[in-house]
Order: sequence, then structure tokens, then C-alpha cells
Amino acid sequence: MNGTPKSSYFSNLKPKVMESKSNGVRPLRVFVWLRRLIRTLVVLVILYLALSPRMLPGLYTHKLFHPDKERGSQVEISNLDSFKSVPNQQCLFKAKDSSDLRGWIFKVPDSVSRVSRIFLVCPGNAGDIPKRLEFIKLLLSTGASVFTYEPRGFGKSGGVPTIANICEDGTSAYDYLTNVLGYRAEQIVIYGISLGTTVACHVSSVRKAKGLILQSGFASLPRIAHEKVSFLKIYPNWLFPQRPALNNVAILEQPHVPLLIMHGAMDSIIDIDHSREMYSRALAPKRFVVCPRSSHVNIDLADVTIFTGAIKQFLAQLN
Repeated sequence: MNGTPKSSYFSNLKPKVMESKSNGVRPLRVFVWLRRLIRTLVVLVILYLALSPRMLPGLYTHKLFHPDKERGSQVEISNLDSFKSVPNQQCLFKAKDSSDLRGWIFKVPDSVSRVSRIFLVCPGNAGDIPKRLEFIKLLLSTGASVFTYEPRGFGKSGGVPTIANICEDGTSAYDYLTNVLGYRAEQIVIYGISLGTTVACHVSSVRKAKGLILQSGFASLPRIAHEKVSFLKIYPNWLFPQRPALNNVAILEQPHVPLLIMHGAMDSIIDIDHSREMYSRALAPKRFVVCPRSSHVNIDLADVTIFTGAIKQFLAQLN
């Protein structure tokens, strides 16, 4: 060993051995760290997709449907039961899943109107038929009959509300109106209010009608969801329900029946810009009417003439 002590020789080797071990541990630690990171990212992506409105729409139904809000009071129920201005009656029919649905028809005598028309009214996300009687009276004053209903989970109807169910119920109401009550497609004007505008658009895309009226509606579910629920801004449009999509704009960009869009300028629930977007992107024939003093679904007394006048003119043009 050329006079070098053994202890000195081996002590010179130790740092090299330790350095070799250290270089091997570092790549292993990096690999373990990367594997954990990838695993965490995969779990987060799965959770992100699983909790999306498209994959788990039931998680968000409480934001969309309020079946227990704005129910008719005992006075309003009594007013409906005693309403005699035009012949009217309760109608019971079945949903697609055999749940019981309640409807109500108000028939204007044919002599009042030169051409017999009937509104199929698709309601919003709250309330029941007794609560809507005053609004129904406004529609009757335009000379057309009215048929409205309570979707699953609302009023006296059975079942539970979902996006698919409300669209199915609108179609079931149309089929009852034609197959049981005997109205023809050319007599029917589909009328949607608020959330019901998406149902009205859906029904108009799968059934024939003479006209379509949308009051206080929103352009699409993704847009209104992004505006109302900040958390949902993390989800792009394609991660919202697609069939049905509740996308009025997508339907109105396709050929459709004559269209009347109305919106209250004082609406604090759905901004009037939604109706402006629908109108700007819809194909003709179309018309847009603003009720300057009205809120979401309540027509201000000062706007009644504008409201009923626009509908009367629309019905006359259909003739």
C-alpha cells in the first residue's frame, strides 16, 4: 500500500461510496414524488368531472327548481275554484313515467276570436296553477284559450322535477292537448315563462305549433348558471346537461315557428340581456318587446297594454 495506513485508505473510499448512494436516492425520490403528483391530479380530474352538472345534475336541482315556493294561498285556490269568467276545468293526465300530472284548461268561446287559438303555457321553476290565475286572466284577455299544467313535483302533480322530466312533461302536456282535448297543431301557440321558456323551445323542436312566445327567459343553462352560481364557472358549456340541453339559443338558431320574445326591463332575476341575445341570434320571423316597468314574471299595471297589445298583434299576424 506504499506505506499508506489501511485506515487512511478506507477512509478515502467512504466519501465516494456515500456520494454514489446519494446520487441513486435522488432519482428515486423524484420518481416517487412525480407518481404521487400524477395520482393526485388524476383523482382531482375524476372528482372535477364526477361533480360536474353533466355527470351529476341532481346535485344542482335545488338551484334550478323551487316546487315549494310561491304556492297558491287558500284565497287563490278558492279564486280558481270559483272562477267562472270562461268555461274551465281541471285536467289529469300522465307523465312519461306514469306520474300523475295536473293541468287546467280555460276555454274562450270561439265567437270571441275569429280564429280559435290556445296557449300551451309552460310554467317557471316555482308556483302552481292557483298562483298563476291572474296571469292566466291576462292571456285570456288577448282572445285565446289557455291550457297550463304543473310539471312533476309541482302543485298537485306527482314525481320529482329534473331537467329531463320538465321537458318530457311539456311534451306530455302538448300530446294531451292534441290527442285528448282535440286541438290541432295550427291552433297551438307554445308559451314559456322563465325556466319554462326552455321547455317551450324544446316542445317546439319536437312538436308542430303555430307560434312560440318566450317571456323572461334565459339564453342557455350554462350562461345563467355561470351568472348565478360562481362555483359553476369552473365548468365549460360541454360539462352541462346536453340532452336536453336547456339551450334556447341553439334551438332558435334553427328554423322555427313565428317567435315573440318579451322581457321586463326591471327583471332582477334574469337579465334582459338574455332575451336580447336570443333575439339577435334567432332566425326570422321574430319580434322583441320590452315591458319597461315590469319585473321577472309580474307584468306591471302600466305595461298591461304593451303586453296584451303585443300578444294580440302576434296572434293576428299568425292568421
